Amino acid sequence: MRKPLVIVIEDQLEVRENLMETLELAEYRVLGAPDGHEGVKLVRANKPDLILCDVMMPKLDGFGVLELLRKDPVTSSVPFIFLTARAEREDLRRGMNLGAADYVTKPFFQDELLKVVELRIQQAEEEAPLVGNSSEPKMVLSSQDYEVAKVSLDQLSNEGRNRVYTDRSAIYFSGDKVHSVYKVASGRVRLYLETEFGKILTIDSLGEGAWFGLEDVFAGGGHSVSASAYPDAEIVLVDVAKYLDLVHRNPSLVLNQARQMSQDLALRAEQLMQIAYFSVRKRIAEFLLRSAERLKTEISLIDLRREDIAEAVGTTPESVTRVLTEFRKDGLVHLPSAGGIEVVDVDGLADVPA
Repeated sequence: MRKPLVIVIEDQLEVRENLMETLELAEYRVLGAPDGHEGVKLVRANKPDLILCDVMMPKLDGFGVLELLRKDPVTSSVPFIFLTARAEREDLRRGMNLGAADYVTKPFFQDELLKVVELRIQQAEEEAPLVGNSSEPKMVLSSQDYEVAKVSLDQLSNEGRNRVYTDRSAIYFSGDKVHSVYKVASGRVRLYLETEFGKILTIDSLGEGAWFGLEDVFAGGGHSVSASAYPDAEIVLVDVAKYLDLVHRNPSLVLNQARQMSQDLALRAEQLMQIAYFSVRKRIAEFLLRSAERLKTEISLIDLRREDIAEAVGTTPESVTRVLTEFRKDGLVHLPSAGGIEVVDVDGLADVPA
């Protein structure tokens, strides 16, 4: 049986040797490179099953490595995992936007590293049959392909049935069997997780035009998160069989969904990390920045209750109110008397210390 090949790109000799030894003991084939330039050459020459790459390196940093490899059709689909110090976590969004599959923080636990490596290689193997023979270069999703896929998916909503959800009613719960995929026709939808102790963690807030539940069709085992109206929403429900038929006829859509799933997983992991390590001020600032980014306006009005924000960042409504008042005094946000939150200083919010 062929052993997967992992390439480690890391400028610190001791860290690189430690990583390579750990992977070799786990029965992976391993090659190492001391900098970004050598790493790119090594990847192109050997086409590995996975790449582990440090973020901060001389000559060519991890972001540069990833960007070069993603532009090459032969290496564009190779799973790419960043190795990063905890202090660099705020830079990870840039990496995820470039197409990184995951990240591991240094110093790392061996079992954590091996679990992430195994998962990403397994996911890549499962996705390979959808985009052609794994011995051939995988398809690259061009901007034209993306638009075709998006139009095809939006047209599918015409074959669905509309249903109105009010007063924060449930659309589905985590673990429920997947019968449909969903599109927000109007209003808002909240995706969330509930812990065994009854605590709610908001994963995402979706507006008009957004699709959700798509990744659960491929993952199996029921819905991965719960969804509810936020507070009211009209939803288009499309039967899973119709969605899968479209997927089989449209490989570009498969690629788009696979990449979106990877980005969603990375975002959820980042949110959980923020709850674990960031201050309340920083978590609220990051949440406001994400919300404002989705609205795509220069001055963004975020129409959410303090309770909703508290659930999203893992704190209390009282703490949210206190921090928003501080942000208002600092000139970072405006709190209109009619309600909502206006982000007026994006750079200032981004600079809130962790």
